[in-house]
Amino acid sequence: MDRSSIQRHRNRLVGKSAFAVLLVVAAVGFSFNDSLVNLLVPEPDYYRVLMKELARQHYEGTGTTTIVKENDQAREFFEQQINLKNSHFHLPPASIQVSSNEMLDFWYIHEDDFLSRLPLEGNSGLKLNPSRVLNPPGQPVALWVYSKSENLLVTVFYETVSEDLLEIPQNRILQTLDLSGVVTVEGRLSNLKVMPFSAFLLPLGGMKLENLSRGSGKNPDLHRLDFLPLFYSANRTATVVRPQPNDPESIAELRREAAFQFVLTRAVLRYLIPGLGLLWLMKSLWGLRKLHPEYCSYLAKHLPAGEAARIGVVTFLFSDLDSRIKEARVRQHQLSIAEREETERRELKDLLREYRNELELHPDEAKQFDEALSADSLDELRKLRDRYHSTIEQRRQQLEIEQQQLRERQREIQRLESELELIPAEKRDNEAREAWELYNQAKSNDDLKTKLSLLKEARKRLPKELRPDRF
Repeated sequence: MDRSSIQRHRNRLVGKSAFAVLLVVAAVGFSFNDSLVNLLVPEPDYYRVLMKELARQHYEGTGTTTIVKENDQAREFFEQQINLKNSHFHLPPASIQVSSNEMLDFWYIHEDDFLSRLPLEGNSGLKLNPSRVLNPPGQPVALWVYSKSENLLVTVFYETVSEDLLEIPQNRILQTLDLSGVVTVEGRLSNLKVMPFSAFLLPLGGMKLENLSRGSGKNPDLHRLDFLPLFYSANRTATVVRPQPNDPESIAELRREAAFQFVLTRAVLRYLIPGLGLLWLMKSLWGLRKLHPEYCSYLAKHLPAGEAARIGVVTFLFSDLDSRIKEARVRQHQLSIAEREETERRELKDLLREYRNELELHPDEAKQFDEALSADSLDELRKLRDRYHSTIEQRRQQLEIEQQQLRERQREIQRLESELELIPAEKRDNEAREAWELYNQAKSNDDLKTKLSLLKEARKRLPKELRPDRF
């Protein structure tokens, strides 16, 4: 992986980790503040909650399949139904006037245009038993259509068409149930072909359903639902149980249903999102942990030896790789300079020690040498070297010249000694006696200059016939 890939991968993992942390903190913070949770949850549809719970109780209490729909024009729907019946019996169309204190109902099987108006206030008999009992040949079905804006509930009771029904009676109307836009269906349907039996329009009044909200200390007013018409087979009369929406248990259930989205959202914020966020964070941190050695390995190519081990987690997470490489190169250059300076300092000290040993220094000069050698100032060492460099060079050149002269003198002495030693033994006491005496004097003399002089003189004293030719 190259430099840009490492940096992009690192930045991506750091961003994911930061986002996971923010997600967990935000979710937990929201979940413990109900007002913040309410910002995320839409206002509950209390009518829908009420109707679904009421339909459930109606189905469990009567065994009648109950279909719930929402229609803002419930009054018009009820009027359409009564005119459907009037049209079937060739009666003039009717126009419905709704009163908030009356429940309207009609029967599809009656051949007249009679519309019953049952007063709701003060009618205890109706309140105790407003049921319609029937022994249908098919399955009983109840359709509820409610309107929040009109505060009305229309209930239409049907019988499904039985398989053994050979023909539809003349006083019955055949319809097909339309299940589009259904809020809920409690129970099962064996056939969508139905015959309507009766219809009711119940004004719901001021039910104060907003009291179902969380934190409300008041109960809704559901007494109008005591007039809810029931529909069931005659063979279930003994086991029918009327819905009790005003029962404390029912109201508690309505509150739970109304708060379901709130509770679900709060649970998601409190448990699910933090859990997923922590898993995401752990995955990102694991990726960073795997990337860290690769990052260090790449950066180590540009760092001084041993410095890669000092790359900490914070540096790895937040430093810019390009900047780190530039800094590493600068440090590498600085380290190289420092190493060169240290090498030069060591060499200068060794050189100056040689100078001090070679030169005959005054006490003040020797003290200056000692101070410079004990200090680490490169400038002082250079100045001291430059000051004595020419002197030491001249001295060394002079010594070299003297050494060269000494070597030449020694070679000359050896050559002369070799020539003189070639003198035959019988002539050393006669013709070459004087030269041989000088040779012996030179052999016993330690001074090279005197020795060479004696040897040269000895050679001169040799007869010509005893001198070897020199080229």
